[in-house]
Amino acid sequence: MNEVSYIITGWLIGIITMLIAKWLDSFKEQKKNENKIISDALVFLFEARDMFNEIAICLASLHEMGEKFPDKRNQLEKDLYVEAESIKEKAFFPKLMFHSFQLQTLRDQSFYLLFERIIKKYKEFHNNIISQKSMEEIEDLNQKIMILTKEIIEKSKTKIKKRI
Repeated sequence: MNEVSYIITGWLIGIITMLIAKWLDSFKEQKKNENKIISDALVFLFEARDMFNEIAICLASLHEMGEKFPDKRNQLEKDLYVEAESIKEKAFFPKLMFHSFQLQTLRDQSFYLLFERIIKKYKEFHNNIISQKSMEEIEDLNQKIMILTKEIIEKSKTKIKKRI
């Protein structure tokens, strides 16, 4: 009977240590996945920033080209708006939905809320560019976006530093 109890005890200890190891591995994997979701969302925000800045630059150059070549201005403007909308629809919105969903799966919902605030500012930025608001208004909104982006970067850095 003594040998059987040692075998059962050893078997139980083995199972318990295996379960604890699995639990720790899943915990580490979850942290790794959260870090990936946050970093991918940050990359998306930088890509969005590049896209919106490119649209703003194109509109500024459109005005300059329109003054030099007034007969071509209408076609240039049409091409620019078509290109901007196609980029937004094909690349921007699917990625936006994906990253938005991914951030909603995190335990810390503050990342999602901050991400949504930034995206709302980008929408406002886009509307200001398209409606050709003054450069002061566009620059003011750009500064607000930069502040929010800095906030999400700092939040990400502190979250990752906690885990190291």
